[in-house]
Parts: sequence; C-alpha cells; structure tokens
Amino acid sequence: MTGPEHYQAAEQLLKQVTSLNGIVSEETRHANTIAAAQAHFTAALAAATALSSTADGMDGLDRAAWDQAAGVQA
Repeated sequence: MTGPEHYQAAEQLLKQVTSLNGIVSEETRHANTIAAAQAHFTAALAAATALSSTADGMDGLDRAAWDQAAGVQA
C-alpha cells in the first residue's frame, strides 16, 4: 500500500467512525472524536510533508497520487 493509499484509507475509516456516533455510548463517541482528531493531524502532517517535497525528491507519478489523495486541484 502506498502513502496516498494509506491516506485515503484513513479518510474512509474516519467516515465510518463518525457514522457510528448516533448508535454508540457517549464515552465511545468521545474516544472516537479524539481518535479521529489524532488521525486528521497525522494525515495532515503526511500530506503536508508529501506535498512540500521538491520535484527532485518525488517523481511525477508519486506527486500526482498525493495531489489526488489530498484533493489538490490541478
């Protein structure tokens, strides 16, 4: 699994967690919120690191994959 694929998988898992909020206990909702926030911070760091790479550090296909995963408009 590539970096962009991990990023996109994390985004999908976050959607699943937030969809459970109406059917789980308050304690579980709090834990899910904290976990989701941590995941968002980690994903943001991964995207910022990948998207700030110079052209010499990342080939065009990797850059395009990260742009797509992060929703960067061409």
